[in-house]
Order: sequence, then structure tokens, then C-alpha cells
Amino acid sequence: MAENEDRPPLPEKTRTKPQGGIPITQEEPKEVEEEKPSFYFQIFLGILGGIILTVLQATGEAEALRVIILFFMNAHILPTNTGNILLVILRLLVVGGGLTVIAGSLLLNSKLRIIGIRLISIGAGISLISLILRIITFGPRIQGFYLQFLSLREFRFLYSAFTLLGSSFGLLGVGVLLAFLATFKELKWSTVIAGISFSALLSGLGADPVSLQFIRNLMDVFNFSPSQIQVLIGVLGVYGAIILIVAVIYGLGWQLIAKIMLLIASFLAIASISVILLSLPNLIRTYGVTSYIVIIGIFRMLGMITIIAASIIVIRKG
Repeated sequence: MAENEDRPPLPEKTRTKPQGGIPITQEEPKEVEEEKPSFYFQIFLGILGGIILTVLQATGEAEALRVIILFFMNAHILPTNTGNILLVILRLLVVGGGLTVIAGSLLLNSKLRIIGIRLISIGAGISLISLILRIITFGPRIQGFYLQFLSLREFRFLYSAFTLLGSSFGLLGVGVLLAFLATFKELKWSTVIAGISFSALLSGLGADPVSLQFIRNLMDVFNFSPSQIQVLIGVLGVYGAIILIVAVIYGLGWQLIAKIMLLIASFLAIASISVILLSLPNLIRTYGVTSYIVIIGIFRMLGMITIIAASIIVIRKG
């Protein structure tokens, strides 16, 4: 009994079997090393976005930038030689934007990830400026085609609008978005907002003549100048493309601004749904349920409902 009392206590990692009292060793659990996150999907997004940006802007010669430089040259604000030099420099910068995105994407899964993110941000930022300028340059023309389609009911105007939409900044916006998505760890909400943008582009958000006229009348009440009204109407007409930029700024951390712009999109969608519901019975009586004008109207209304539902989800849960 005395021997048991004099025996030193067993270490914490040992225990004694009840039968026989023989101590056995129980190994302490080893710490499990955390696996480093991989970014292969982001690498894929970045490379794909960089390829789109390089191909589009190399062949398109940064059309929006070129138009602006030529405008200043024709207005004799810029000398011809200076303007030509700027055209070359801008072309190299814009084309280099896509290549910089690809180079940065290849570094995302390495120790140089931070450098890769910086390179993508620089390249995608240059392309984002080009996208904004294209919206300013080609947006009014696209809006004009869409308004002609809605007023004259001729499909060729709709075809012209979508052709210009895709060739001027539709695919460019996709490239910019993919490039920025490669730098985001959380992709869900930016992807949802991108879906809202494409739904807005396809359904013609902000292009209804009736709702636009209502906005004009409302701004007249508050004594806005005609030039200010025209600027706002022009912005609303290309609001679908602007939401692509909202997807980017949301991922960059500017959630409040993004949610405000989505709220504006929801109001525009509600106005468009009201116009469609008011005009749809007359269109059905005139052209029939199966006519392409009625089908497009229903398609647009479904697109607007999608915009509202998705915007509410992002605003509440994003």
C-alpha cells in the first residue's frame, strides 16, 4: 500500500488499465495542418477574361477611346501629331490591359498572389475605363434603336440594337467582370449582380418611351434643365450595362453604392412592368398571342421580375 502511495503520478498522456494496473501510453493528437486554399477557378476566370479583353480590344482598337481622341483632333483642340501619338499609346495600354490580366492570373495560386491581384486590377481597371467610355459613346445609339423598335414594332431595330450591344460593350463587359471576379474570394453576390445586368440588357431596362416620358415630366416639375434631363435619360437607357460595373464595385467592397444602384434598377423594372401590362392586352388583340411582339413583351416582363427579385435578395442578404 505504501509503495502505491510513493509512486509518482502518471503523466497526462498515460492511463492505467483497470485490470492489472499496467500503464499504457496514449499518444496526444497531432495538430492537423490547415490546407492552403487553391484559386484554380479564379485563375480560369482571369485567363478567360484576359483573353476576351485582349482579342476584343486588339481587333476593335479601343473604338470609344479612338472616337474621343478624333473628336478633339477634329475640334482642333489637339494637334494632329499629338493626337496620333495618343492613339498609339492608348491602343497599347488597352491591349496591354488584357495581357496584364492573363499574367496576373497565372500568379494567383503562388506566393506572388498579391502581385497577381495588383496586375489584374491594373489591367482590368484600364479595360473598365474603356467600357465606361464605350457606354457613353454607343449607349445613345442602342437606346435609339430600342425606342424605334418599341414605337414602330419593327424587328430590324431590335436586331440592330442587340448587334451593336454585343459588338460595342457586351462582351467587353463580360471580360472586365471575369477579370475582376478572379480577384474576389467571394464570388456569389457579384455573380448574381452580373446576372441582373444581363437580364436588364436583354429585357431593355429603362428603354420604355412611356416611363421615360414620365421621368421627363417629373424632372420638369423640379425645374431640371433640358440638358440635365437628357443626360439622365441617356444613363437610364443603358442602365443594364451600368449594372455590370455595379457587380465590380460590389466585389471591391462598395456594397452600399451597389445596393442603391440596384434599388434604382428595381424602380425602373417596376415602371417597365407597368407599361408592358398596360400595352399587352392591346397588342394581343392587334397581333395575336403568338406574335413575336407579344412574346417579346412577355419575355421582357419576366426579365424585369427577375431583376426585382434578384435585387431584393442582394439588398437584404448581400
